[in-house]
Amino acid sequence: MLLSKVNLAVAGVASTDKTDPVLNRVHLEADGTSVASNGRAIMAVAPVVPERAAQFPRVEDAEAGPGPGGVGLSLSTVADAGRAVPKADKHPSLGYVQMTKLDAREIELMATDGVRKRKVSGMPMRGGFLPWRQMLRDAREGETAVRVCVDRLSLMRLLKAMPPDPGNRNPVFLEMRGDGKAIVARCVSVGTGQRVIGMVSPLDNRGKWLEEDEWELGLRERLESEPEQGRRRVKRIP
Repeated sequence: MLLSKVNLAVAGVASTDKTDPVLNRVHLEADGTSVASNGRAIMAVAPVVPERAAQFPRVEDAEAGPGPGGVGLSLSTVADAGRAVPKADKHPSLGYVQMTKLDAREIELMATDGVRKRKVSGMPMRGGFLPWRQMLRDAREGETAVRVCVDRLSLMRLLKAMPPDPGNRNPVFLEMRGDGKAIVARCVSVGTGQRVIGMVSPLDNRGKWLEEDEWELGLRERLESEPEQGRRRVKRIP
């Protein structure tokens, strides 16, 4: 199984609470989907596109992958794997890691710069994960009232610039007009009491919308094998 740097990037929304074995990880599904959550946000990335990774020099006799229940990677293992992958702008065909070993005690990932191989290993994390497919389906049920395309870096910079809450909550209030002409973000600084307001204008995408592909459409389907017990273990933060 191959994982791209995009697959590894889901670690950015994983819980950093080391006492939470369910959310303090990146979960890999049997098909190569990677997913992580901190109890408030979920991010999932589809399996690697075979045509894009065809030139990656696999170790053919050491191919491994998670079983039907999937497997978890510790955040430290994910971070090590990310550092082992060459920069995509210089070596796009090498921007992957291959899972070369998985047993009860060790999960091994291999990266290469085209000359040397670098292996990263860690303990596999077993146990149930969140029923994330169902949670995404629930979030997308019903009609979509407004659709808007924005520049993601502009949105990220706006949200990052807003004052953080020193506590565990960082509420930001998002507003969108029915015509989708802008996203307005509002919050209040806990430290100073100041109100903060910002907006991101839509990106001119010439009327094109990102339609769902086969993987996304599959997330809407209920899978009987999905572990519902994970729902009871979702971390709820008031």
